[in-house]
This record gives sequence, C-alpha cells and structure tokens, in this order.
Amino acid sequence: MLKPTALEELYLLAKKFDADVVCCERFNAENFATKNFQTMTWQKGGIANKPTLEPKDLEERVQRILDEKYCVTPWCKLVRRDLMIEHEIFFPHTTISDDDIWTFGLVFYAEKFLRVPNVVYIYRGNEESILQRKKTTEEHLIFWTNPILLALKTLDNLMGNLEFFQKNPRLRYAVLEKFITSKILYPHINKWHLSPFKIYETIKKEFGAKFGEHDVLVSALCTYAMNLQKNYYESVQNSNRFAEQAQKRIAQLEAELARKN
Repeated sequence: MLKPTALEELYLLAKKFDADVVCCERFNAENFATKNFQTMTWQKGGIANKPTLEPKDLEERVQRILDEKYCVTPWCKLVRRDLMIEHEIFFPHTTISDDDIWTFGLVFYAEKFLRVPNVVYIYRGNEESILQRKKTTEEHLIFWTNPILLALKTLDNLMGNLEFFQKNPRLRYAVLEKFITSKILYPHINKWHLSPFKIYETIKKEFGAKFGEHDVLVSALCTYAMNLQKNYYESVQNSNRFAEQAQKRIAQLEAELARKN
C-alpha cells in the first residue's frame, strides 16, 4: 500500500525536475519471520540520498542495468504516461520479470530519469503468492523459463528501435544475457535437478505450441543452455569444496608445525 502522501511527494518532484520518471529506491517491507516492517531495497548499491537525475549517456545507464543498480518494482515509480504510450513500454504477459523489462524500457527512453530517497510504499509479503508458494521441480522450471521464452523478444524490440543499440550490438546482447542469467538461471538452477530429457520434455510440453515450427529448436536450445549452467555451477561447487579442504589441511599443518616448534 502507498503512504497517504506518496503521490503528492512524487508528483512535486516530477514537476520540480521536469522528470519523465521518478524512481524510489527503497521501501518498507514486512519481514516474514518477525512480521515487523523494515526499510529495504532490492537493488545493488548506489542508493540516492537526494533527488538525482541519471546521466543521459545511455551507455552509463546500460552499465547500471548490468550492475543491477535500478529498482525494477513498478510500484516505486511515477511515470509520465506519454512516455509509455509513445514508445510502447508495456508489461509483457509473463508470470515473472515483466517489471524488469518495463523498467529497462523506461531507462532506455526517459530523457530525465530521477532517482529519489523517498520511502512511499509498504510491501506486505504473501507466503502464498505465485512467487513464494512451493513448486514442483517441473513447475519451478516452467515458472522461471516463462519470461525467457515469452518476453525476451519484447526486451530486444525495445532496444531494436534505438540507434544506440543498432550501433552497439555488444551492449544489446549484454542486456539480453543479463536478463536471462542473473534474474532467472543463476539464482534457481540448483533447484531443478532434472535430466536433459526431462528439461526438454517439460519445455516442449508447456511452450511448444507457442513456437510453431521452431518448437524443437527452442526446446533443444534451452536444454543445452541450462545444462551448461548446471555444469558451471557443479564445477564452482567442486572448486569451493577443494579450496575449503585445502584451507583446513593448511591449518592442520600449521598447528602441527607450531607444536613442534
């Protein structure tokens, strides 16, 4: 819910700075365990302590996207309606991460993007929400691949209309890669534990009809990508275990040496 003065605060800031977007980076949230409210953010670093206009340099803004330094939640923003209408910055029809794409569109197209320290929203978590409720491994896979398969094209289209991304395909690719890896694959790959065949079968059954003649290719590509991610994380885990064992052995040897001396 919004605080009683929320719209007034954000509107006055929008008028003062002639901003296209006013973005709050913090909010009050309920802790599931204690049921108490605390001020928090979901972005990484760089919280504005006073009203701050973002640089107009789109390369700098893209780097902030890659560093996860934009709060993507829609309820922390006041947005000029004409901006969204003119550039068709809408929410794609996905189960999750639609707000990421919407926010990135605002970052790409807003001439004046204002970050502010105001805390105007209270977020009350629901343990039975679509995000929080328990899922089977297959449901988890479908839930998090949904935005990759159904909305990545929307994100690409937003960038495709800008000359900047036409001239900088490397950054265009980086944004697409970031959307896939950091928001979907990286945090959740360890929960899937599915064989390559089961991943392929699950994706094809759930999404195949939406891809027409390309359903086999898309399913196979997703299976391949996910298994690369699994292999990567297994190697990281093995490396971490080896490093931990090595540190323990070094400590044992140092202790033995100290006793002998």
